[in-house]
Amino acid sequence: MKVLQSFRSGGVDWVSIFSLLIIALALLGVLKTFSGSDAAGSDFTVVAPRDRGVPDSAGGAAQLDQSRGAGLAQHPRDAHKENSGEPGALEMKSVDLLGVSVQLREMRTETEDGGAGEIRNIEFFIREGIRPRRLFDDASQLVTGHWPLFHNNVGYGATTVRILYQLVDTDTDGDGVLTKADRKSLAFSLPDGSRYRVLDRDVGEISNMNYLSDSNELHLDISVGGEIQRRVYSLATGSR
Repeated sequence: MKVLQSFRSGGVDWVSIFSLLIIALALLGVLKTFSGSDAAGSDFTVVAPRDRGVPDSAGGAAQLDQSRGAGLAQHPRDAHKENSGEPGALEMKSVDLLGVSVQLREMRTETEDGGAGEIRNIEFFIREGIRPRRLFDDASQLVTGHWPLFHNNVGYGATTVRILYQLVDTDTDGDGVLTKADRKSLAFSLPDGSRYRVLDRDVGEISNMNYLSDSNELHLDISVGGEIQRRVYSLATGSR
């Protein structure tokens, strides 16, 4: 009213006009603050924690599974593929190793229908910033099985201490390709893929497995020449 009276009387009340401008700027700042808070809130995402499985068995024996290692938490297929040499582009499939912060990534071929094929190499991922370790330099071998070997600590649960591998690296039947029909080798490494060591060569399929973590011994029933043999390996020395 005071401003209108000043205009009507032919004068201008600059103090009143300046006061109104300050009030308008303050209201505008409040509105921007509220709208900014809403926008910032949309950047946050709540991720639910994922539980890790624990083996039911209290012993240190690995459960036998020819297609995958037992005790591994399966993850969805990674969206990316990598070119790792022979036999072409390989598809990554990831699993977590129990009790350690290492992720094992199967590097598989792709089948004609788009599914996951043979395991040609294995990669070990620890965390971002550390370059993943690969078990082999190329994809020329065929990994027919891998199994985590556990040690059970009372009160702490099971921890992966070794990984056992069964693989084909030689065309023993002479058909020109590596298949599960060829003779196989046994090898093992630490959970991050380091200290890879061959245990045995020219063996068949594993039919039974028992790992004694206290003595670091691996007891296997293996097909050799059409017969099942019981073999005991020391993982401390890498020998029978």
